[in-house]
Amino acid sequence: LMPVVRPHLYAPFGGPIVMVQVENEYGTFGADKAYLTALRDGLRDRLGASVLLFSTDSDDAAHVRNSAIPGVFQVVDFFYWGTPRAAMNFTAAWTAQRAGLDITRTPGPHFNAEFYPGWYGTWSEAQGYPWHSKAYVNWIIDSVLIADANASLNFYMGFGGTNFGPWSALPVTTSYDYNAPVNESGQPGRIFNRVRSALSLARRSSVPPPPPPAPVAMTSLGNITLSRVAHVASAVASLTKGAEVLIDGAAPQAMERVNQSYGIIAYTPTWNVSEGDPDAACTLSLDDVARDYVMVFDGVEL
Repeated sequence: LMPVVRPHLYAPFGGPIVMVQVENEYGTFGADKAYLTALRDGLRDRLGASVLLFSTDSDDAAHVRNSAIPGVFQVVDFFYWGTPRAAMNFTAAWTAQRAGLDITRTPGPHFNAEFYPGWYGTWSEAQGYPWHSKAYVNWIIDSVLIADANASLNFYMGFGGTNFGPWSALPVTTSYDYNAPVNESGQPGRIFNRVRSALSLARRSSVPPPPPPAPVAMTSLGNITLSRVAHVASAVASLTKGAEVLIDGAAPQAMERVNQSYGIIAYTPTWNVSEGDPDAACTLSLDDVARDYVMVFDGVEL
């Protein structure tokens, strides 16, 4: 992939790719500096010495130190849980970032690499959280962009998107709107104007931004009634009928080990019980195996 990326780098080619990320929140669970150094060196070998490399971690100084290595600009991500002014301490966040920059020896601005203007929704609840509000966005933009002239935000997401098919992790909905300034349908979102004016003020330019594009024509599909339902267990049996057995082992495997990047893997275990006690209990253990979402059936979902 890197040969494809290289011609589009800002440095030295003037392209749109300003930075290339080495790792993401690695310090929350790991501290293998040899692994991180190999990633850094591999990227530099393929992208050139002038590429600006960075890594992101939470605003916990210990996590930042775990993943900070020389030559990779260290940034943080943060948001609040609950009442913003009571729960968010920007000074602590920037101090955590500085703990990493002291190791990386790469000067740079205060930088929140994942600022969440909203959050994803799940099928079991409405898409809308306390930080899914204009008040939150106004507050954090005022505090980070306007009050701190040396701070930057990377919006996650800047443009809402859609998870098609099995791309979303269960039970996330197909909508990945995230209360983005530009929403899932390509229209200005409810925080668009506020973000636009704040960015104009933060960059301290006398040149006004161009007018937003005209609204895209929308249509209504009306109500759609679902008339057929299939149980997951029966659907799996139908889809796997006659299929080659790809996995044979005592424990579930990581997706990568069976050459799968997404989707669902169906397992059918065989219980070995004592002949003298056919009703003996068996234990299904998923410790250190299940990393995402697991459904267990014994005729019905358990």
